[in-house]
Amino acid sequence: MYPELRNKEFGIINLLKSGWQVFKNKFFPILIIALLINFPLNIVTEVARLSGADWALTLSIQFQSAGFLGLLSNVAVMVITEQDVLGKKVTAWSALKKAYFRWRSAFVTSLTVGIFSLFLLLLLIIPGIIFIVNTAFFLHAVGLRNLGWRAALDYSRNLVKDSFWRVFYTFLVIHLIVFLFPSMILGVLIGTISSLTGEGSNWVSFTNLVTLFFSQLISYLYIVTGTVFFLNMDYRKSLKN
Repeated sequence: MYPELRNKEFGIINLLKSGWQVFKNKFFPILIIALLINFPLNIVTEVARLSGADWALTLSIQFQSAGFLGLLSNVAVMVITEQDVLGKKVTAWSALKKAYFRWRSAFVTSLTVGIFSLFLLLLLIIPGIIFIVNTAFFLHAVGLRNLGWRAALDYSRNLVKDSFWRVFYTFLVIHLIVFLFPSMILGVLIGTISSLTGEGSNWVSFTNLVTLFFSQLISYLYIVTGTVFFLNMDYRKSLKN
């Protein structure tokens, strides 16, 4: 796939096909990451809900998990994706190890992007959207190009330069097709099954865990596809320079 990503500008169909191919090829290490990181956190969150914990505690658990383990797993999946594209072997452990060493920069950059995005969106929606699109590849730059937060933001802006609308509509369509629609379908299926079988507390907990886990697997497919998009733009830009 590497020669194709270097020599051809991928459209949405090619990105979806390539993302799905990488996801299938590396499903086992991605599944290990989900089982190691996401599933235990889902159980903790569900236990907190069943114990009657207030929303502040539940929100705190989710925020902390997203801030540390969420970034860790996302960067690890990005590493797995590029290694597969390059035809190299990679394990969940080696990907998590690299992601761990890049976590501090990933956290600082994510926090910076999050604060500025929220600030701009609350004040002026259009500048906020422009900022979000221009920094769309910041985490890829941190995790795959070993850059600090400021260099990662510059790297993303330079990559998006002259391709703003392509990046905007590509991520929008990929998000709708890969993440939103499957999650909605899964939710409808779970709701239908629940209405047919009853909604005891045990069943509700089970369906919550299943829904969360599969939604997270779907989110990894989204990350894989977005990473293929980043690699396509990055490899092609390197040929021009």
